[in-house]
Amino acid sequence: MTRLNRFLTGTTSALTAIALSTTAYSQDFTFSIHHFHSPKAPAQTVLLEPWVAAVEEASGGRIKFEIFPSMSLGGAPPELYSQVRDGVADLTWTLPGYTPGTFPRTEVFGLPSVHVGDARATNLAIQDMMDELAPDFEDVHPIALNNQLIAYRHHSGGSGPCVEFANSLGSDQSLWDGVIDKLGRGFDTLTYYLCGHGLSGASAGYDFTYMGDDLIALMDHLDLRDVIFCGGSVGGMVAQAVAARCPKRLRG
Repeated sequence: MTRLNRFLTGTTSALTAIALSTTAYSQDFTFSIHHFHSPKAPAQTVLLEPWVAAVEEASGGRIKFEIFPSMSLGGAPPELYSQVRDGVADLTWTLPGYTPGTFPRTEVFGLPSVHVGDARATNLAIQDMMDELAPDFEDVHPIALNNQLIAYRHHSGGSGPCVEFANSLGSDQSLWDGVIDKLGRGFDTLTYYLCGHGLSGASAGYDFTYMGDDLIALMDHLDLRDVIFCGGSVGGMVAQAVAARCPKRLRG
């Protein structure tokens, strides 16, 4: 069996918010969208662009959008919230982790004891509690909230232990295709994108603590307790960080 999924991690810094300025209202208007991803990142091509096209079509042409990727309107990513609040941009894609303490209620959903690997339950809980979360967003109008997405592909049904593969910096899952073919069907295999790669979301932090948290949460989500880990370059360093913290989780 093969599954391709996007997994919601439990790190507070990865919570994503798309917010609308309270001043951005007009019957016929072009809205600006400002974010920190590259123009080729899945966050823009897979998520934002289809959403923009759907809204423009549904409005009958009355609403248009102009996307500004890579912080092209200026400033640094931690300023995205203040930019949408102050009307510099009409919509922004930001991480509450960039501004700790600004979203005290929403940040609760990033705590490991609250989000325990069930992405659907976490999203439903956020939706059900939007009235309680509203004070966090008094200055803006939130359009979407979600935790960081981790994309993975899990092949199950083998008789051997699970072999997990992580990409190196700037590469993708195809790095391991030849190795997985050689393994055949004797092993379960799991490949996943490190944060900021492929369909996995960006993170407010890219040290090995954050990346290790992603890996541990993914293993918990799939109930993997004893895996063989293969990582290229940065992927291997993530495995070392996890092995130092949770040596019994990795067989080798």
